Amino acid sequence: MLRRLVDDKRFALLDLSLVLLSGAVWMLKPEWGFWFIPIALLPWVLRLLAGISPIQRTSFDWLVLLFLITAWVGYWAAYDKTTAWSKVWLIVTAVLLYYSFNAQPRENLIYICALFFCIGVGMSVFYFMTYDFIAAPRKLEFVNQIGRWIMNVRPQVGLNSIHPNYVAGIVAITTPFIFYPLWKLRARRSVLLYATVFIGLCLASFAVLMATSRGVIMAIVSGVGGCLLWRLTTLNGIKNRFKREAVFPSIILIYLCVIVTFLYIGPASSGNVFSGSYYYGNGGRAELFLRLTYTAKPTRQSESIDPLPLYK
Repeated sequence: MLRRLVDDKRFALLDLSLVLLSGAVWMLKPEWGFWFIPIALLPWVLRLLAGISPIQRTSFDWLVLLFLITAWVGYWAAYDKTTAWSKVWLIVTAVLLYYSFNAQPRENLIYICALFFCIGVGMSVFYFMTYDFIAAPRKLEFVNQIGRWIMNVRPQVGLNSIHPNYVAGIVAITTPFIFYPLWKLRARRSVLLYATVFIGLCLASFAVLMATSRGVIMAIVSGVGGCLLWRLTTLNGIKNRFKREAVFPSIILIYLCVIVTFLYIGPASSGNVFSGSYYYGNGGRAELFLRLTYTAKPTRQSESIDPLPLYK
């Protein structure tokens, strides 16, 4: 009986739901998160009691193990143990999500994709309902003006907001899953379905715009560009003249070099915290990266300046 229970497709959905619940708690209430990890591991225990492996092996198991090891090494080296502790368990939850997603039967994919789409739209709504565009303005002024208008018309929910970069990342990852159900259900011609999806995609796109996360936007551009390049290499004219297996990796490598160069001379060089006249520079990512590539001998002037303000 226990074996039939764990083999049921609804049990796989329950496994995924518990992991998603654990991840949500870690993001919204980190102080509660550790107590939800045993709940997320409950399906593993039931599988062991049923005499089967708690996970389905994949070809990336060693990379996942390395990922976990680096997470714990990062916690060991972190100066802020409290924040690092939450980050580590978020990574552990991500690994649980990977294996629970891998264990899903094919007939569950439509429901899972719809669930992820709802998570993305729900995160967008949560961002609009909780973020304070006055206390923590975004990088673009017109975004702040729209945000202040939203704050004037929205109801007060009394919940803590999530960092805009997290919101943009989650929304960008989860909402595109809806295209799989749309493709599978394309013969139904449901006006309500398409209207709901259209409104959800508009909300998600608006949330990514209002978050003004340059990293997420560049990741979207890179992904879309890679897909377009793949379609380009599958055209009959190119397929007949060149071998696609050789052309596509070369084009992707050139494309990624262009993206990295643009990021290096553009967004990565812009300062986030410090002004250009500050002694330590403007605090841009490219500037910090350059400092890691060499070791400079201390001078009397540099020895006399306290480096702690750079990290405060």
